[in-house]
Amino acid sequence: MKASDLFVMALENEGVERIFAVRGEENLDVLESLRHSAIELIVTRHEQSAAFMAATHGRLTGKPGVCMATLGPGALNLVTGAAYAHLGAMPMVLITGQKAIMTARQARFQIVDIVATMKPLTKASRQIVNGASIPTVVRDAFRVASEERPGPVHLELPEDVAASEVFFPHAEVVGDLGLSLARLADLVEGKLPYAAAMAPLREGILMRTLERANESRFPLTPQRIVHDVWKIMPADGIVALDNGMYKLWFARCYRTRSANTLLLDNALATMGAGLPSAMMAAILYPDRRVMAVCGDGGFMMNSQELETAVRLKLNLVVLIIQDDAYGMIRWKQAVDSFADWGLTFGNPDFVKYADAYGAKGRRIETAEALAPTLESAFREGGVQLVIVPVDYSENVRVFVEELGNRVMEVAQ
Repeated sequence: MKASDLFVMALENEGVERIFAVRGEENLDVLESLRHSAIELIVTRHEQSAAFMAATHGRLTGKPGVCMATLGPGALNLVTGAAYAHLGAMPMVLITGQKAIMTARQARFQIVDIVATMKPLTKASRQIVNGASIPTVVRDAFRVASEERPGPVHLELPEDVAASEVFFPHAEVVGDLGLSLARLADLVEGKLPYAAAMAPLREGILMRTLERANESRFPLTPQRIVHDVWKIMPADGIVALDNGMYKLWFARCYRTRSANTLLLDNALATMGAGLPSAMMAAILYPDRRVMAVCGDGGFMMNSQELETAVRLKLNLVVLIIQDDAYGMIRWKQAVDSFADWGLTFGNPDFVKYADAYGAKGRRIETAEALAPTLESAFREGGVQLVIVPVDYSENVRVFVEELGNRVMEVAQ
């Protein structure tokens, strides 16, 4: 048996159902082994998106998502996704290829020490140097990725090791903490002191979240955008946020009713993660409404993945909040009394851009049109882009003046 066959069997044994990948020359043996397996290969257009999708799989299921890339530049493109999962406590396994380690036919061409690169960004990073060790190494990788605190684990499989002939016996008995945790939860239920004191605070917070949520001004206020998204999303609907100024507004105003229905990254907070995360959610839960919420800046960082979403025939709504700028940094620039400079940009016609990928684009022209347009997009299905302009003038009032007054009240 080839080591790559054993490697794929080990992945199947871990319950892996799909791998997100941009393949390369150095993992062709693994690719061939995958062709004969039950594991679905989802080819993305950039390795970073593959990593974001695998991380989101881990976040939503609790089971490590798996992504794969080749050596050198391909592997380095996974780095942001590794950090995303590491800071966000998302279990995932990253697989990268490498040149043959027994020979050096191409000298140092594309060779980067990815194992060392990944060490600070993962719970563990190791190179597989012997095919016979694959079952143990893979089992250990998934165990480490899943145990507290969850996170990414990196495995490098050199091409000559993958192509080698290998035994293997073995099984491992793994304990389950589920029953113990359930028992502990039963013991503490109803025993938290002063819980009722939180009720008035909660009511006040809920009232503030509705403030200015029904204003008809155009472009729309962030509160109106969040309110209308919440209105058309069912309790089990999933909103995957990218990173930008709107994330603060969703954190403040979006009231979740079920766990893991607002995917808000407050760890790495990288731009470009929203669309791949939503795609993963749509793959895992095809019967639930899934929406990606992206600023125009973050959306364009991985907008090429629209092709992947269309190819996979996903049902997905992408809400693009357009201000033609890196809005959060621009706001901070203004707060710090710097000149408004260097943070604006142009955008494509997003409606035509969607059409070019085989998706459908819609532009919001009035505040009242947002909720019905989103509802229509979900009912029609497929990949839908909805573009809404935003008025961020509320940022200063709420996040500078109002919070500043609160600090003064506490100090007095």
